[in-house]
Amino acid sequence: MKKLKNKIIVLLLFVSLSDAQSQVVKDSTSYSEFWNNYLMVNNYDLEISKRENAIEDLLELADKKNYYAINYFACLYLMSYRFDKEKLEVGRRYAEIAIEYGSHSASYCKAIDYYLLAAYDKYILELKNSIKLGSELAKVELGFFYLFDNSFYYGGKFKIDKSKRDSRFNEGITIIKELATNSSFDAMYILGRIYQEGYYVKKDILEAYEWFSRCKNHPDFSESQFYDEIEDFINNYTITVPPNAPKYRKSATCD
Repeated sequence: MKKLKNKIIVLLLFVSLSDAQSQVVKDSTSYSEFWNNYLMVNNYDLEISKRENAIEDLLELADKKNYYAINYFACLYLMSYRFDKEKLEVGRRYAEIAIEYGSHSASYCKAIDYYLLAAYDKYILELKNSIKLGSELAKVELGFFYLFDNSFYYGGKFKIDKSKRDSRFNEGITIIKELATNSSFDAMYILGRIYQEGYYVKKDILEAYEWFSRCKNHPDFSESQFYDEIEDFINNYTITVPPNAPKYRKSATCD
């Protein structure tokens, strides 16, 4: 379970940084100023000095209240500079500003900041705020937390009765299945792994095969970090339809 959790956390962190650029364009001039410098920062064919100058220009834009630069540094500092206290504080300050403008990505990064500080109640509340602002990523994160972090969150001083823990788990399953049904690649992958390994559910290779097959047909599959893993799983199983079996039921056998 830890290996799966770490893989998905890496995916979530990566997507959140990309998501910082996907906000609604509020001002075309401000966006152009930000975007031109952002492209230079991420152009690894440029000389280092030019990329460093572009970073400085982005910081100046943030100081001038450029929404896109503020949103970018809020996510960058909160997600990638955990051991730099100064940048962390700047990231937190920028996140508050960006959230006021309606940034779901900044709200998501703020939630992750709470998670890494073990402030789990605030983490959940901020994830829900990010979802209200329109973040599908936050919804995946919340479902993932309810599924896999229940035992940790409700252990020790957070211990509660089993019925409430089970309720949270069921809510997590519901969230992930809803997202998977609506074509979320991340949610499809999570469901495939849950049923493949039997994490808190009855192990069901057929169900895992179904979700991994959907992953393979998803537009994001070719660029996914889980490409080889999904390919290996699908290639190692043969799906057959037993005689007189209902159309919806098949069986899976390992080659």
